[in-house]
Amino acid sequence: MCGWYSDIVEEMQNEEREMNIQNKIDVIKDEIKIIKKRIEPQDCGHLYTTVDVLEHRLKELKKELKNA
Repeated sequence: MCGWYSDIVEEMQNEEREMNIQNKIDVIKDEIKIIKKRIEPQDCGHLYTTVDVLEHRLKELKKELKNA
């Protein structure tokens, strides 16, 4: 395979990977907003836990995107 061709393929794969990560970030942000709207004064500890887990995942994905 020609060097220039493999460079183009690699660049396209990197762009696709970055778009995939950004899509995940966007979906998780939307889910966090929805879950936060469902939180009530009592019996919603599981929702707080879910938001915490999703926010942690966001940090991981942002770090991954930064290193991409």
